[in-house]
Amino acid sequence: ETGTRSFFLATRTVDECASKPQPEMVLSICEELGVHPAEALVIGDTTHDLHMAHNARSPAVALTTGAHSAAMLNTAPHLAILDNLSELPDFLETFDWTGKV
Repeated sequence: ETGTRSFFLATRTVDECASKPQPEMVLSICEELGVHPAEALVIGDTTHDLHMAHNARSPAVALTTGAHSAAMLNTAPHLAILDNLSELPDFLETFDWTGKV
């Protein structure tokens, strides 16, 4: 509906997998793409997203542009809290992928 399908290699919804915070959505996408969960970065705007990433053993970045406030997001496992997706490239340039789960 949004015309953004070309931006995504794979997607999952609650109709296809167990709901968050179960890790199945992340694990299923990782399996399809041949990526180890520790090598995937989950970007989420709810604590449910962050807990799902943690349960999949994937690093996660929180975005404050969604349903949960920064204070709420701060209660869940995350590497960083960003106020806008435009901050992601700078975060990725400084992020050390070794041992960050």
